[in-house]
Amino acid sequence: MAIINSTFDVASFEYPLVDASTTFEFSLTVTDDDGLEDRETFTLSLEPLLDGSTNLVGPVSIGYVETPDYAENVLVKGDYAYVADTESGVQIIDISHPRSPQVVAFFDTAYPALDVAVSDDGKTLFIVDERNLYSIDITTPATPQVIQSVDDDRFGGKTIYLEGSRLYISRYDGLSIIDVTDPSAMILIGNNELYEIANANDIHVVGGIVYLVNDGLKILDARNPSNITLLGSMDTEANGLSLVADIAFIAAGEDGVRAINVADPASLIEVNTFGPDHHLVAQREADSIFVHDNIAYVGAKGTVQVWDVQDLANPEFLGQTISRTRTDSLVVQDKLAYVVGYSGLEVIDIHDPISLISQDNFIREVDSISEEAIADDAIILTVNGGFDVFAREDTKHKAFPGWTIGTVADKRIYGISGESAVGSAQLTILDASDPNNLNELSTTALPATGAFANNQFFNFAAVDNDQLLASYTNGHAHLVDISNTSNPIAEHINLAQYGYPGIVGFRGDIIYAVASDDSLAVVDIADRNNVTELSRTTINEEFYMSPLFTIVDGDILYVTTTFAFHVYDMQTPTNPVWLNTIPLDRTNRMVKQGDLIFIALGQSGSGSAVVIDVAIPASPAVTYLETGTKTVQSVFINQDTVIFQGYDAAATRVYDFTPYIIE
Repeated sequence: MAIINSTFDVASFEYPLVDASTTFEFSLTVTDDDGLEDRETFTLSLEPLLDGSTNLVGPVSIGYVETPDYAENVLVKGDYAYVADTESGVQIIDISHPRSPQVVAFFDTAYPALDVAVSDDGKTLFIVDERNLYSIDITTPATPQVIQSVDDDRFGGKTIYLEGSRLYISRYDGLSIIDVTDPSAMILIGNNELYEIANANDIHVVGGIVYLVNDGLKILDARNPSNITLLGSMDTEANGLSLVADIAFIAAGEDGVRAINVADPASLIEVNTFGPDHHLVAQREADSIFVHDNIAYVGAKGTVQVWDVQDLANPEFLGQTISRTRTDSLVVQDKLAYVVGYSGLEVIDIHDPISLISQDNFIREVDSISEEAIADDAIILTVNGGFDVFAREDTKHKAFPGWTIGTVADKRIYGISGESAVGSAQLTILDASDPNNLNELSTTALPATGAFANNQFFNFAAVDNDQLLASYTNGHAHLVDISNTSNPIAEHINLAQYGYPGIVGFRGDIIYAVASDDSLAVVDIADRNNVTELSRTTINEEFYMSPLFTIVDGDILYVTTTFAFHVYDMQTPTNPVWLNTIPLDRTNRMVKQGDLIFIALGQSGSGSAVVIDVAIPASPAVTYLETGTKTVQSVFINQDTVIFQGYDAAATRVYDFTPYIIE
């Protein structure tokens, strides 16, 4: 095969990778046994493999790349992000594919790198560490070259800002101004050693007027670098600063966001404070802010929030998402937010900042919820002692003896119950196609051998095609053939080596279980009398906790642990391949519909949940929902509605997710 009219030259039918929409032609020549040739010319259009698009609404985390050390500050210019990564210098990251940012180079510094600036033409990078100032040629960002380095504590500092040819450096003992007209001969032209203006967390300069925040807001006149004077100040906690016209927006920690009118530096006026009573800003502390086109993007230790500030008297909360970083620094470019903190850079899509809004609120206390709704407005709730068919206001209850666990599939309820004291168990199958008239199809005693004895209790139940698997806290399990619901056939499987929490998922003859070392075991049960462990996978050490829930979709396995969501390629069960990990906060139940996974989160202050787009399993996109409940215990889906069930009596929230594209 020959490519024509193109820079590509390949000799196979594999598509080449492209960075932008590309169209090219190729010709295919076929020769038969008689030497006759036939040639056809084809046109092929290719789109980039990865981009920022997603099925989710609201601010959505779409990409992440780890950095070696603590990411302190970030600056974005064109297709590159420059991250001051403290002990690991500056990391240069290619962000042309937002879902897959890649570190392409780094520059090492003598002391921890603390901040960066880039010239207007994008060719020169300036870096400060505690003592040094560096100018770096980044004409080719993947191969940075030193232009000059100055070892002088008047050139080092904590934060910097570049305006024109002047670089402003907030030091630990004052403020320096450097003329960088010639990056190879940087000259100190201003030096103020007033401690009151030192050690800034953030700094902005407009026309030689310097705005900085440390233990308050300070405004300086530096138009004459040799005579820097203080124009005004205001005491406030201040972690970050964004300046728009005459308004300084301050990320003020526990006070949320403070908007200060700075038109007259000698008489600063607070216009408004927003955030403390809303959406976790106060609880998580506002530590960074970026304002553009009347939209404020606020980093608040674990969340990125979006506010409409066009009417400062009434700022409007639009949406938020969780972040896997501390949100120490954030910038926005082309409707993408770039956030750093801890050890990495995160990319958040903010094209559609409005998060899902709760459409309904009703009260119901439940222990767990099934994976499937059975009618337009009917939901199955499993409780100790029975099942409820819950149709919002009309609830039908079906009682079972003893402990109960169950699941729902194909509008049938599979309930397993028993009396642990006597070691007996049974499976009851109900036809729930008419939620108001549950029809019992069969009740079958389950084999007692080892499976339900010694005061063990039910742990897991799920249906896959014509099989039901139920397991117990001692690792024993029943595998039930339910192809004939009137006469199910059960057999016992001994998985005692996997104990509690035991089995967390299954598909066909493969079981996913928690091993004694808390790793995830993949077990082949094709031979019921001689099960075979195929592999063990230790979950990422940073989130080293036992697996809690799993979803198996084709060759992809989704696993939650207490503090994270993990994705594995299980195409080869003997060699699982890790694809991605997303930190979360106290995961509970999860369900999947189409390309979306909904996860309930617990013990997060005011209750929360996440929605994860796994259309590209290796690059999940995440959006965050705040339910306003104390703890979100479970989640389930009914048509275009997702319902998060809380732990307390006033805890249920209903969300309409019709904005999502569900295939």
